[in-house]
Amino acid sequence: MIAFAVRRAASTLVVMFAISVLVFVIFFAIPGIDPSRQMAGRNPTPETIRAIKHEFGLDRPLPVQYVLVMKHLLVTRDLQSYNNRGVEVVPQIIRATPITFSLITGAAVIWVVLSVLVGVAARRCAGRSGIPC
Repeated sequence: MIAFAVRRAASTLVVMFAISVLVFVIFFAIPGIDPSRQMAGRNPTPETIRAIKHEFGLDRPLPVQYVLVMKHLLVTRDLQSYNNRGVEVVPQIIRATPITFSLITGAAVIWVVLSVLVGVAARRCAGRSGIPC
């Protein structure tokens, strides 16, 4: 039983790592999208773009950028929003957690109720072909 729990925990960590890498790649490695240019606003100067790249570590290789982002998100918890400069991300996530959980709870209740109704209807109509239940 303990071996099963350890395997499940390990596979969960692998999946979480893969998801974090995938999301990171989507935001930072898609060709043609430069996050520093988007942060700089309209008609930025090359100096402004370079300063933003250096400030956020975007002038480093992708693996180093990934490690820096994860460090700021999970260790120091001071990751700043790229769109709203100066706004920290972790407090925003914590503030949105109760709302997210209420949405999850509501969706789970609806899912269970509909599942029970469909199950009851399927049982009631079992064996009847062509006759509306």
